[in-house]
Amino acid sequence: MRVLKITALLLTIVMLCAQAVRHIYVAYFQPRTSVLDEYAKTDADEAIRRATALEELLVLYDPAKKQVDALDKELKDALASATTREERRLLEEKFQDQHGKEYAREAQLQAAIEDWEHKNQQVTELHVFWAFGIGLFVIGAALSAAGREWLGMSLILPGVVEMLWWTSPSIRFEGCPVEFDRLLFNKIVFTLITLAVVIAAWLLNEFRDKAKLFAAPPDRRG
Repeated sequence: MRVLKITALLLTIVMLCAQAVRHIYVAYFQPRTSVLDEYAKTDADEAIRRATALEELLVLYDPAKKQVDALDKELKDALASATTREERRLLEEKFQDQHGKEYAREAQLQAAIEDWEHKNQQVTELHVFWAFGIGLFVIGAALSAAGREWLGMSLILPGVVEMLWWTSPSIRFEGCPVEFDRLLFNKIVFTLITLAVVIAAWLLNEFRDKAKLFAAPPDRRG
């Protein structure tokens, strides 16, 4: 049992330290811009970068969506008057050349909104599943302290796995920086909390084992 505990502890600490370093690097040191960004930047990119709330993106998306819907109707009416497949193909190509920017703007804003919602969902999942993980860990630790070590470890291990999984580096920089930073900050905080919990639990376990050893008769020590 002790070998299992030590192995699980070392693996957990190594992974937590590695992902904490990774998160901190991404948050404070990883470049987020390129010298080529200036050549491909659009007004939609700038609006997405400056957005501080989802509502700001929705205000921009609403007219863009209405404009694209109107263009779709215009294209549909134009295609209805075409008599051959080649004529329809040429109409579509010409229409895309004329209105490509409008479609691209709507698509960019839609992608940014979906990304914002996805990262917001990830923050919620992090909080919920990490709470389940710490709950399993605490129950398992209590059972282990009560002498039910195997039953305790059967709850401690999945608890640690939950906390590790939901704090792991599974994000990349895209969409709005505000929501990206919020998710990243949450992952850093919960990673460090998990690391502190694991180390504290191990130190308490060592203290408990030493207390039992000193309380035992001399002939049973060692």
